[in-house]
Amino acid sequence: MASNFPFKIRERISSLMSPGHRELIQTTRRRVVISISSHISVDSTASEFLSAKIQDFEDEEAYINQVKAGLEDVNLTKALSSAEYRKELNSLLRRFCENAETLKVLKRQRHNLTDDIDDSDALEKHQRVKGPLGANNV
Repeated sequence: MASNFPFKIRERISSLMSPGHRELIQTTRRRVVISISSHISVDSTASEFLSAKIQDFEDEEAYINQVKAGLEDVNLTKALSSAEYRKELNSLLRRFCENAETLKVLKRQRHNLTDDIDDSDALEKHQRVKGPLGANNV
């Protein structure tokens, strides 16, 4: 997920969108910001953490699709030059592809990642209780 998610739409572009699209995008953006900041705690399990990250990527995908729909409507009004439209669309598609690839990997590798994190946590707990492996704990 891009580090500046949820990204803001340039004012010039959003001002050309219909009020309905602007409101839908703003509502989604507010919901995503609240979701990102509230769903992961220090006490989260590996599975809960990965579920939350997957949800973040799915939310970004939905947000990008909403922005794309608004941009396509703006394009229909011919308020943007075709070069400006292509530039904005390419930027969205690049974000979408990066997001989709990461989401695909996370979903495909979720079980392995959870197992690795859980194994690492178990080893760390063991070392705190028993000391490092191979150390003479007398």
